Amino acid sequence: MGLYSGFELENVNLEGFQLVKGTYFTKQSEPQMTLFETAIAFNGAAYEALNNCDQIQILVNDRNHQILIRSAVSKDEQVISWKGNCKSSKYNRIECTSFARHIIDTWGLEKGCRYRATGKMCLSDQKLMIMFDFDKSEKWVGKALVKDNG
Repeated sequence: MGLYSGFELENVNLEGFQLVKGTYFTKQSEPQMTLFETAIAFNGAAYEALNNCDQIQILVNDRNHQILIRSAVSKDEQVISWKGNCKSSKYNRIECTSFARHIIDTWGLEKGCRYRATGKMCLSDQKLMIMFDFDKSEKWVGKALVKDNG
């Protein structure tokens, strides 16, 4: 009889049911930042969280291993165009070798890995920002997620 022995099975008509998208069960709907050895990247949810602004400022807290981003409108040297030539804001990688290596070295992160942190929305001086806490980030080697316990 197999796995269902002792149970009465009923045939069900699937009309009216909808398949639930797997993206509802991932972090893709939350702002994410990825730190590479030579670049940083943001997903589309990060753009949407900051109202699809064209430019941001990046603030770094080396003690807490946090990166904060906020929208920016001025064109001074501390403003980063985070969309670049990207026609879609689903994901964009920004090459910044000096910055990325500085973070990896200063924070004692492992070279050859990438780190992905989920952002939390926050306010400072009535300005909307996203805080990425890399003490709580995922560590990836190639396409594999590295678990803390090995």
